[in-house]
Amino acid sequence: PEFGLGVYHTSLGNDKILGKATAIYPYINFPLIKNNRWDFNLQLGFGLAYTKKHFDPVDNYTNLAIVSKFNAFFKLMANTSYNFHPRWSMNGGIGFFHISNGAISIPNKGLNAVTSNFGLSYFLNGTKPKYKPVQLKNYKLDDEFSIIWNNGVKQTEVKDEHKYYKTGLSFTYLKGINAKQKIGLGIDLFYDESANRGKWNFDPKTSFKDRFSQAIFISHELFLQKFSIVANVGAYTIYETKPE
Repeated sequence: PEFGLGVYHTSLGNDKILGKATAIYPYINFPLIKNNRWDFNLQLGFGLAYTKKHFDPVDNYTNLAIVSKFNAFFKLMANTSYNFHPRWSMNGGIGFFHISNGAISIPNKGLNAVTSNFGLSYFLNGTKPKYKPVQLKNYKLDDEFSIIWNNGVKQTEVKDEHKYYKTGLSFTYLKGINAKQKIGLGIDLFYDESANRGKWNFDPKTSFKDRFSQAIFISHELFLQKFSIVANVGAYTIYETKPE
């Protein structure tokens, strides 16, 4: 896999209301198909985006997409490159990016855009390294048990400036199935102080126990050297927020 640092600058389609965005993000290109002439990669990047234009209740009240100057930036792109010369290759790709602050402040509908690229690469330190496949037979990653605790805050309405606390506790058991992947099961416990607070002056308030929810999920972990990508897909088994 190839690791790098990217800088991305773009117009968001309406310079007066949305302005432009500049993002800086570390990324990883991991190969799906690879040989010494061409390769096909999937690029995953996550970083920080700066937007000068954002929501303001007086000066820019029609911008419901972005309310903060600094936001999370996520990019996913499929890339291909063809080596037509020992030092040169041409490349292109298609993907998308997402910009939002995760509802720390609202309005925060976020921005999604489809992107494409085409370019040339030149290898300054000589020719591109030759690819040598290595077969790992009958090798499996070790089993793993993990506990993850996450914390955050969110806002629910523009007229309610209060930040509500959220936390989650995740337990996962993963079993190694080959040299690159693990698969397993897990359980999530969530506490959301903002549950059922769509009306900030809601009365009666949601009780303490009804701010809890619980879910189960299937987990998959993909390893690329010392880097791994985890994806969980599941469903709520307990989700109740009385009195609504």
